[in-house]
Amino acid sequence: MRLSYDASFAILKERVEIIGDAQPAVDRPPRHDDDNLGPSIFRLMLQDVSLSDLTIPGLYVGRSELTRVSFNRADLHFSAMNWNDIVNCDFSEAILSGSDLRACQFVRCLFQSADLTGADLRLSSFQDCSFDDAIMNGTMLYRTRKMFGLFKIGPGQDSLSLSARQRSQIKWCSDAPDPG
Repeated sequence: MRLSYDASFAILKERVEIIGDAQPAVDRPPRHDDDNLGPSIFRLMLQDVSLSDLTIPGLYVGRSELTRVSFNRADLHFSAMNWNDIVNCDFSEAILSGSDLRACQFVRCLFQSADLTGADLRLSSFQDCSFDDAIMNGTMLYRTRKMFGLFKIGPGQDSLSLSARQRSQIKWCSDAPDPG
């Protein structure tokens, strides 16, 4: 059972060296230049931590290394995770709707049954990750353009192992802007 925001914030603060204050009501992902980012993980190496079943909308994670961190069943809607190395982490059944997950390297991560509705995954790479039964309605991914209709320019995300149904739900983009 997912914990309340107040209980989740207390656990997050106990388990992780966060900066920023509680901000339970968010209506968009935090940006690096916001005056108040809310709870943030910045330039940290985080290993073997369970953040399962927490409610932390708007969490900001930037330029960090996360290894074996469990976000299983966590509510992270409108969160921002940019420029991170994320290895062997579990996002199964997590709510990541509306989140900005750009410019990360995801390695052996689980997104099984995660809600990625409207999430922005452009510029991120996914190596040996599982998206089984993930909800991908309006999820933004980058599809490379072809030069002269023949040659693809740059790496795209169209080779991700997704079901036909998931592929039909994706919002394929031809641009991939850097996050701040």
